[in-house]
Amino acid sequence: MEFVKFFNKWLHLMSMIGVLGGIIFAWLSLRKAAKSDDPAAGEFLRPILRTFGISLGVFWIVALLTGFYNYFIVMGSVTGAYHMYAGIKMMLAILMFLISLYMAHPGSGDVPALKKRFNWLVALIVLGVMIVGISAHLNLSRISGAYIKQPAEALAAPVP
Repeated sequence: MEFVKFFNKWLHLMSMIGVLGGIIFAWLSLRKAAKSDDPAAGEFLRPILRTFGISLGVFWIVALLTGFYNYFIVMGSVTGAYHMYAGIKMMLAILMFLISLYMAHPGSGDVPALKKRFNWLVALIVLGVMIVGISAHLNLSRISGAYIKQPAEALAAPVP
């Protein structure tokens, strides 16, 4: 069972690295083409955004599924404060998921629409950094025992 937990955690981290790394790559590399007034820029970006959107969607599906499984593993042994932070993290992740799908969808490929979509990249990066920060806080709190239920609390808690 420990191997499954480890593999799930590893897969979750790798998929989030793919999501956040892809978004940062798009912000650093593709936004110049999106800001161009040349109609050829839209034709150039459309197939790239299609591939980017598909890979981003796959990374997101893996990240969300493994994230919910990670939460299921620990939910009976952590305090209400942990649940609160995990809920905030999940809400931000779902918001980021929806915005990133909108941003990466190729649509018509016209230049004004692409310019508007690429404006969302900075918001996605900020959301991603917030999610990573909350994740680090939750992991460190479990290591230190800050959000772990005491034995009496754990016995009184319902078993999932």
